[in-house]
Amino acid sequence: MAEDGVTFVARDAQLQRLDGLLDRALGGRTTVCFVTGEAGAGKTALVREFGRRAELEHELLVRASGACSAFSGDADPYLPFRDILAQLTGSSDSKVAEGALTRESAGRLARTLRKTSAALVEYGPALAEIFVPGAEVAAKLGKSVVRRSLPPRDRDAGGVDQGQIFEQYTNVLRRVAADSPLLLVVDDLHWVDPASVGLLFHLARRLGDAPILFVGTYRPQDVALGRDGDRHPMEMVVAELKRLMGEVVVDLDAAADAEDRELLDALIDVEPNRIGEDFRRALMARTDGHPPV
Repeated sequence: MAEDGVTFVARDAQLQRLDGLLDRALGGRTTVCFVTGEAGAGKTALVREFGRRAELEHELLVRASGACSAFSGDADPYLPFRDILAQLTGSSDSKVAEGALTRESAGRLARTLRKTSAALVEYGPALAEIFVPGAEVAAKLGKSVVRRSLPPRDRDAGGVDQGQIFEQYTNVLRRVAADSPLLLVVDDLHWVDPASVGLLFHLARRLGDAPILFVGTYRPQDVALGRDGDRHPMEMVVAELKRLMGEVVVDLDAAADAEDRELLDALIDVEPNRIGEDFRRALMARTDGHPPV
């Protein structure tokens, strides 16, 4: 039974796969995986249920999530990672309201606020104004503390190069994860902005032994189509992470096809018959992968 009385059905194999990836991360190896499937395949529901169960099993685990936007796109760089850092510094109410996080998630984020804020000041001074609204940081740490932590040339976002942003974000997450393992979720990566793609790939390669699991979701057909005739940035990232980490994709469309075929065979074989493979494949195609029941 999921939180708020919502029952989660099936997906046992996919949940077990995610459990295994989380175990790898908790064992000291930063891990990235992607849950893929067409619209309505259940990507978000699966990831949220996995997060809920993971919190029940691992009392120190802290979960935060962000989402890419179809409307802002390139004009809103680092959007999902700004969401994540905002939650790690105390702004989780909206995510709880929309169901992306549980009340338990919010409580754990609140309990790690002081450590996260200290890590931000010590290891990510250039991030405080870029990723977290200044008013929120000021309310928690004091505006003067944040300002004093920023070298003069970094007080304007335009004075910070991307490499510095990537390194500081990496160092902040590493420090937080040293006390509280992290489950970080980024939804709708088919709409991801280029800056966030670069940061995700950097984190995957540089966090190394930090106990962090990144879970991203995307629609593979949108990634395959690319953007304006160019390859989608996620295509190259996923290919390279597969090379570095092995199979990193949990494909819900493929899982659904297998489950539908198993159901079709069970329906046909209720009585002994001589119905062959050609007919079974044709029936699957004719019913668009949803055998009649």
